[in-house]
Amino acid sequence: MAMLKGFDTKTDIISSPASYGYSINRGAWKFTVGSWQKVTIVVTLNSNPSTGATEANGGLAIYFDDKHVFTHNYFVFRNDAKVDVSSIFFSTFFGGSSAEYASKGGYAYFRNMKSYYSTAAATASGAMVTAIYPS
Repeated sequence: MAMLKGFDTKTDIISSPASYGYSINRGAWKFTVGSWQKVTIVVTLNSNPSTGATEANGGLAIYFDDKHVFTHNYFVFRNDAKVDVSSIFFSTFFGGSSAEYASKGGYAYFRNMKSYYSTAAATASGAMVTAIYPS
């Protein structure tokens, strides 16, 4: 998991790393039962650490049905220049640690999963751009 100065003081990131990890912008979007939703996640690695001090300028932006719901540009995703993005991993979770959060059953379907990669250098500075899916 990414580490950053002041991470646990951000009001839109709830920390519980010892047991459940981090919850990002909880409540900013909701999945609707019986319909498709589009989630776009844009990750920008922080600056190459071999060029100097490790900088907390990695970016994470989340769009839900093309609506921007989260952005922060202060992550440290790597402190070694050899670290790169080579794959994606995600999981779904049904249930909880008490009866209140117990699973009531259900399914999650995924389609049209795409991953894009560029070897071009990027920075976390500059104007925000909108993520657009190709047709």
